Amino acid sequence: MIHEYVYNHEILTPKDSREQIDNLIKVGKAKKVNELDVQAAGKLAVKVYEDTIQKLRKEKYTSENGRHWGEIVSIAYAHTMSIPYFLSDESDQQSFIDEHLSSPIQVIRIENFVEAMKQSGGKRKDAKKIWIVSGKSTDRFDNDLWPVSE
Repeated sequence: MIHEYVYNHEILTPKDSREQIDNLIKVGKAKKVNELDVQAAGKLAVKVYEDTIQKLRKEKYTSENGRHWGEIVSIAYAHTMSIPYFLSDESDQQSFIDEHLSSPIQVIRIENFVEAMKQSGGKRKDAKKIWIVSGKSTDRFDNDLWPVSE
């Protein structure tokens, strides 16, 4: 899942990142989510989502659509919807979540996720799409993480 705010405002480069996400959505391997999904879960979910956003916004010293906004709405969505895993490359994300939420969200670094896909027999092309979408160097992926010869 990718929060619609992140999709619309933060996935800007590289250019093919948006195309990769669109392809994952098209084949049902990804989904854009937003506040309407929270509303569909009920009034309590909306309250939890809004309260979580406000708490995280204050902790990150930001305003709506400001710095860290995609991170804030994504974490709030995961927390509200009881999504246990959060894919990120922010090095302090886990400690931030642990410190400010009573949530079992486990942050998984992109590189670790790709390694897990490789070890569990996942598809290289799917892992590379995720890698590209996160803005990482394809050279690093092709030469270090998952060379074509493997």
